[in-house]
Amino acid sequence: YQGELWVQSNSPSPSAKIDLYGYSGAGNLSGRICDPSGEGWVVGARVYVEVDYNGDGIVDAVIETHPDADGYYTLEGVIRGVHNVYVEKGSYGAEFIVDFPGGNYELPEEECLDPSSVNLAVVSGEFDSIEEILADLDLEYDLFGPETYLELLRDSERMSEYDIIFFNCGMPFTWLQEMGMVTANLKRYVSDGGSVYASDWAHSIVEATWPYAIDFKGEDTIFDPMLDVPTHSHPFVGAAATISGSVIDETMRGAIGSATANLVYDLDSWVMPYDVGPLTSTMVSGDASYWNNVGSYSTQNDTPLAVQFSEGGRVIYTTFHNEGQLTHDMEAALKEIILSL
Repeated sequence: YQGELWVQSNSPSPSAKIDLYGYSGAGNLSGRICDPSGEGWVVGARVYVEVDYNGDGIVDAVIETHPDADGYYTLEGVIRGVHNVYVEKGSYGAEFIVDFPGGNYELPEEECLDPSSVNLAVVSGEFDSIEEILADLDLEYDLFGPETYLELLRDSERMSEYDIIFFNCGMPFTWLQEMGMVTANLKRYVSDGGSVYASDWAHSIVEATWPYAIDFKGEDTIFDPMLDVPTHSHPFVGAAATISGSVIDETMRGAIGSATANLVYDLDSWVMPYDVGPLTSTMVSGDASYWNNVGSYSTQNDTPLAVQFSEGGRVIYTTFHNEGQLTHDMEAALKEIILSL
């Protein structure tokens, strides 16, 4: 149904008219969103339809919502007819067609994020293997090892082919010899919309590129700890422990299913942040033990254990990562991080 609404007053403003459209058969469209593997549910995505009420080819309204922790969503007030439903989660996406009959209609099957919607690069590391979780999510990736990763980081055009670049803990430190070029390329990559994940000892590439984003313990000297541990203060001081982390990020809390996360650090010398910059948000924090300058343990309360910031694209850094000590909570957190980039 079509009508007109006229508005007039005694003010100097002219009268105004808008067209109104109403539809019989409008209702609610419900469904469920799964991760690319089809084995887990997606929380916090954007699910939406675009509505052209009068058929002139111009979008008149966008109806959108976000799935809950179990992947369920409901789009309210959808008009009867054929719609493209769009799903966006970080760099990932999906699109499917629904012939909506009106009323309260639930799709009979879930829809999953499309694994082909992203291009991923992974820089391998000695102490982490985020690529195992990528594989578990049925996500394909290009792996760059010690002999090839600099070919990627030297080439900004090649970097731009990827939506996300992952830096594993224990990645090579040979990039330090070309730090100016590498950090300039990485900063440009993120400012152009690319996203980055780095874990634990890969903090140095984040510190060198965005020194204002995260404050780590010790001096800002960036070095290869496998070759030289200087006598002055440095950030490789985290003590082996099990930490009950406070999950601050709401979407991650939904993915884990709790406001706390069981985090295991099975080895000493993990990198210890102590604060974040004004544009950086803490996703998970906790009370962490570390080796102090007199050779004993101290405790730092509310240590930032997973943080994020935006420089066009997103950058996420975590002190924990995928290794033998992986807990259910850590795996859920890492999968959410992967899908949110």
